[in-house]
Amino acid sequence: MGDAGIKKTAVQGILERAKGKKSSRVVLKVVPNTRRPELCGNVREYVLEGSTVCTDAFMSYDALEDDYDRQVVNHLECNARGNVHTNGLENFWSLFKRSLKGTYVNVEPFHLFRYCDEQAFGLTSGN
Repeated sequence: MGDAGIKKTAVQGILERAKGKKSSRVVLKVVPNTRRPELCGNVREYVLEGSTVCTDAFMSYDALEDDYDRQVVNHLECNARGNVHTNGLENFWSLFKRSLKGTYVNVEPFHLFRYCDEQAFGLTSGN
């Protein structure tokens, strides 16, 4: 039996890829919805205008093309096109979900931001 019928709480992740000796960093935000204004607003809050942004083909990110070099990987076609991929963030989600299910077992939505903060801090603590 899968997750059918279970109401999920959306979390947006923004990953800055490692460069040189600098570690990758991630920002996580529990979002009330996955609509364009919410998701693109968060990207604009954390990412410098003009930066290259790699996303999946989710249409809510379409508005980023006005202010960013948006590169899209359509997961129905492939997982990566050269350096255009979301693999780092996909890996983070795998580890994050494993910690929620294995360590914390039951997480209430109103506490989710705390678990997000803990996991994001763990990834950036090397800086």
